[in-house]
Amino acid sequence: MTWYESAIKTMSEVYLANRHLQEKEILNLKDAAYPFGQRSLHPYKMWLKARRNFIKDNLKTLYKPKPQITNDNQIEVLL
Repeated sequence: MTWYESAIKTMSEVYLANRHLQEKEILNLKDAAYPFGQRSLHPYKMWLKARRNFIKDNLKTLYKPKPQITNDNQIEVLL
C-alpha cells in the first residue's frame, strides 16, 4: 500500500465513523488522525494530496478551487 492509499484509507475510516458531524468537525478529526508520525517529507506530501482530493470529493462546502491565471493582470476562479 502506498503512502497516498494509506492516507485515503485513514481519512475514509474517520469520515465513515463520523458522518453525523459537521464537515469542519470531520476535517479536524481527519487532521488529528494523521498516521505517519512527523509531518514532513514524502509521507506528509501524500497526506496533503489525499486531503485535498478527499475534501474536493466529499466535503463540498469546504472545497475552494485554486484560482486560474489567464493573463498577467487577471485571475479567474473556474468551477
